[in-house]
Amino acid sequence: MASLKHFKKLEGLRGWRQVVFVLSLAERATPNLKLFVESQELTLSREVKGALGALWKTVQENAKLQTLPYVEKLEEFLDQLGDIDAYGARPASDWAQLLLLGLQLWDDEKSKKAREASEISFRTVMDFVEFSEGEGLSDDDLVALWDKHPLVKDELAFHDELYAKLQELRAPTVEGLAEIRKLSRQGGVSNIGISLDG
Repeated sequence: MASLKHFKKLEGLRGWRQVVFVLSLAERATPNLKLFVESQELTLSREVKGALGALWKTVQENAKLQTLPYVEKLEEFLDQLGDIDAYGARPASDWAQLLLLGLQLWDDEKSKKAREASEISFRTVMDFVEFSEGEGLSDDDLVALWDKHPLVKDELAFHDELYAKLQELRAPTVEGLAEIRKLSRQGGVSNIGISLDG
């Protein structure tokens, strides 16, 4: 699992790098949202569907964004998810919370949200591992399962690679952001192994 050193490192991210870090985690988790929405036959608002793309474009152009409509619709979506008793609502909720963090950061660049976003993304993975493989395990055995699980290891590796890419990037250029977004899409496979193509 992630160490305190890992989270401490993320607290050093500032400005657009912090926003891109959060957006990248949401990008990677998008298949989780899409599968859940399809399985539940939900209809997403234009703001919820468009929030991720709008933020990527806003960072690239260093533009202003009226975040309130997106925030309000994402909060409504979170309330809707709270009424659904199905496992898939949990990763979908985590996705929405990541987008809310990204919007908050764009409104207040002095905020520090990278660590919180990282913890949300790790929670998605750990919840999935517990849901799929952890039934009946003691707390100690569950921790041991997390420590050795390939999905948890992949999550940490992705965070580290993303952090390194952001440190290399001197400005949020079109090419640089496209490379990071492609990395975040992971070939269409989410952080819990969901692929809509498979």
